[in-house]
Amino acid sequence: MADDATEYIENPYYTDVRNFVNRLLDLNFPNDGMKVGLRETKFSQFTNKTADEWMTWWETHPGYSTCVDFIQNIHSRICDAKLCRRKGENKFTLSPYNLEVTKRGKGWHSAGDADLSPNSGDLFVVKIPFRHVGIILDVYDGYCSLLAGGGGMPGATQCITRVQSPYPPKGFVGWVDIDEYYNPESKN
Repeated sequence: MADDATEYIENPYYTDVRNFVNRLLDLNFPNDGMKVGLRETKFSQFTNKTADEWMTWWETHPGYSTCVDFIQNIHSRICDAKLCRRKGENKFTLSPYNLEVTKRGKGWHSAGDADLSPNSGDLFVVKIPFRHVGIILDVYDGYCSLLAGGGGMPGATQCITRVQSPYPPKGFVGWVDIDEYYNPESKN
């Protein structure tokens, strides 16, 4: 739990998986503008590699962004909490590097779905000009609060950042509704 957050109040209208994701992120990344750098323990905890391991990785994978590993870490935590009801699901497929697979996946919504909008905890994809993934924390009054790993562009300083952005964010491709993705009985 983060030192600067004391509690998370569950939303009675949210599913267990949505409350889990929001609790995890609110307690660990509580403030817009918050940035957790590569050498901080929390960065390693949410990307599954230490700074030294990342430096070694980048020697053979230049330009790789940690946004994918951040999302994979959240997926693993959801599965570890026994909130993933998808049979045989051991690797999350949301990635800017396999966007076509993502778009065919359960819970995917294109940015043009006029009658729908993402909710707190849903996963987003943008292309600006490179592809990037992260988590939508809130959408309100033409703005959104976003949380993502990465460096803003391949090869840049890597960090996990919580930011406020106009909604939809620049280059918005779409989102994965986590309730639909993790619940095989959902309608989508």
